[in-house]
Amino acid sequence: MPPSKLRGLNTQPSALDVFRDFRSLVDQKALGNYNGCEVYHLFFQDIADPTPTTYNLYTLVHFGIFDQKHLGKQPLFLNKKRIQVSTASRHLSVGILHYRRSLVAFARFYRNFLKTGIWDFSGSTLTHNAKTVISKQYVPANDTFPPKLNRLLKNNFFDGSYLIEHFDEEKNLQADIRSQPLILLQISEEIGKVIPIKIASVSDRLGGIVLQFPITSVRSVFSPSDDERTVYSKIKVPPGAPIREFTQIALNEGENGRYFRGVGIAANKAPAGSAHIGNGSGVYRDLLFDTCSGLLVGSFYGTYLRTIQTQMNMQHPEPRIIMTPTGPQRIQLIGLSTISIAGHAQKNDVQHWEQQRLFDEETRETEERRTFVQYGASNSRDSEKALNDLRELIRLHGQRGVWLWDPYLVGNDLIATLFRNPFMNTEMRALGSSRVAKNWSDIDQFRGIRRTYKRIARRIDMVLSSDKSLGNKRLAGWAGDQQRRLGAGGTQATLGLNLEFRIQHGSFGWPFHDRFLIFPNKGDRPHVWSLGTSVNSMGKRHHILQEVSHPARIVTVFEELWAKVGDPSCLIWKTP
Repeated sequence: MPPSKLRGLNTQPSALDVFRDFRSLVDQKALGNYNGCEVYHLFFQDIADPTPTTYNLYTLVHFGIFDQKHLGKQPLFLNKKRIQVSTASRHLSVGILHYRRSLVAFARFYRNFLKTGIWDFSGSTLTHNAKTVISKQYVPANDTFPPKLNRLLKNNFFDGSYLIEHFDEEKNLQADIRSQPLILLQISEEIGKVIPIKIASVSDRLGGIVLQFPITSVRSVFSPSDDERTVYSKIKVPPGAPIREFTQIALNEGENGRYFRGVGIAANKAPAGSAHIGNGSGVYRDLLFDTCSGLLVGSFYGTYLRTIQTQMNMQHPEPRIIMTPTGPQRIQLIGLSTISIAGHAQKNDVQHWEQQRLFDEETRETEERRTFVQYGASNSRDSEKALNDLRELIRLHGQRGVWLWDPYLVGNDLIATLFRNPFMNTEMRALGSSRVAKNWSDIDQFRGIRRTYKRIARRIDMVLSSDKSLGNKRLAGWAGDQQRRLGAGGTQATLGLNLEFRIQHGSFGWPFHDRFLIFPNKGDRPHVWSLGTSVNSMGKRHHILQEVSHPARIVTVFEELWAKVGDPSCLIWKTP
């Protein structure tokens, strides 16, 4: 007879099977000698609701050893001032609730939860749709290729954790939050100030309830022999613990696990063991099983250090000081010192070339790298936020060059962005166009007319624009204004700055429309962001900042156009 389905939960395995998995993770003490758990509820409420329902944003139950006096205390709100955000349809209040309970209390509650689907462990009911159970997942600690799930777990530092995950497949309760990345990012950043959890980067887990069983009863460290044909394991267990047998499996992968160069298996006991794999020189996957329980109690996935290269970033004693609309801004400059290498020199062998591909894989967080950000979706003005995102990208990637490509670039745009690059003497290029100079006039009375009588000024500009001889005068006058603006701060404002500003005009180059922020990274993979609008309009209306998937061609086209605007008449400003 097939096992009965969970009542209140639309999932397999059965409630009995899940509870058996739970007991196996806590009773055999193969993972840790737990006496309780701590619960973190990330929840939200609709402020307009007179009797607000508490909705689950994400819940983590972390098992461990706790002081008995803390196991029965009342739940505590970790953020006394709630996070408040406005979505398209609701004004929400987001909170973090924390409490600790004994293992006995949780087991009694969990059995009932599996039958009913009702979560009221804190004393009040949590509304959720976490109805699908994924039982006994193993999540390793952060190695060369860290799993993103670790961003939602607590202290998964050493040998990893097992999870029982109640997954929300519907995602309808958090739909308006998930659909607005800026709001989700704001919530995630505020939560991160209180507890080290990043919900925006693993948004597919929103609405879930996760039970985390960290491995604390065993500590394992793996290392290869000098000839890379054997993997050694150091196994540490608590003093006085019963003798345990462990099974070590060592694999050496090629081509991202598509084949194995070496495979070894051995039965070991603490404090040490080894497994002979025959061939190494690749990415290692090492596993340590508790033979009795069959549970994974240690793992490593990655490459071992043979060479350490260090590069010292030294702060320059003097800052760059630029003038902004809000007053002087100090930019602490960073200079590069010598590079030192310790260990064996890197060989250009099979391992070297395959690792070049492995390390090129993308593992970056969306909010840290600004892969995709939308502005102005709710008619809000996000100008400063948008500029700060550009500055953060320049800070993260601007060490090896920055190019800004925008047909409406003016001097103030460069001061707001490229002048903020903290890396000294980094080559920076700014490429604009002459279209920003078409309405410039050097006649003071016309400027006054523009400010006071805009319709008359536009009419005068239409008349003057028919005289083509004025085009070069306007361009020269506009260029002079930009030069004065860019040089107004003196030598202190251009300290450590290596910037050249050119424009496309006339027969030099070709007219362009798109706007890009480019990090050429000579000799390595470039990175390019599409701005979606000009720098001086960022955040003022709807646009999208997003990383370009295939940046190499954009870098090539920029270089082609840059070469064609090399005429002295195209040069607007250049640092000495």
